[in-house]
Amino acid sequence: MHDRRIGDRELTLGVSGKLVDGNLVMYDRETDSLWQQNSGVAVEGDLGGERLEELPEQDWAMLPWGEWRRRHPDTLVLTCAHCEGRGAATGT
Repeated sequence: MHDRRIGDRELTLGVSGKLVDGNLVMYDRETDSLWQQNSGVAVEGDLGGERLEELPEQDWAMLPWGEWRRRHPDTLVLTCAHCEGRGAATGT
């Protein structure tokens, strides 16, 4: 997992729908640069060649949902309407 900040700039990342060598490619909404998920390197765009800093494992390790919410109360969880009621986390 990587920090989404480059210097003093915080990036908003999204899923591009692309894969490179079986790895998800993200994009940032600020520059439209493409980022490899596994390495955190921008492979294309204005930020090409930049690298997102890898976060220490204790900042992202798998935790029970209640513990995660305690540590990160502002977390938002992506869900979908047809998933409601099927055990999908909603952030509440």
